[in-house]
Amino acid sequence: MSLKIRLTRMGAKKRPFYRIVVADSRAPLSWLKKGAQPSDTVKSLLVSSGIMAKYLAGKSTKKNLDSGDTVKTI
Repeated sequence: MSLKIRLTRMGAKKRPFYRIVVADSRAPLSWLKKGAQPSDTVKSLLVSSGIMAKYLAGKSTKKNLDSGDTVKTI
């Protein structure tokens, strides 16, 4: 099952706004931890808001802990 993070258009005619949705790539409606791949636009939004950096930092910390390394907190 391939998940995609993408934008969906909402709002009145000539007054659009967009929401980020997670959906099965084969059907509408269906996250990063489960393997969802963000579209280019959504990825740039996640990078600019700092969410992607937090996700990648958590992912690398988890990988380091799984390999037996220890993490020091100050």
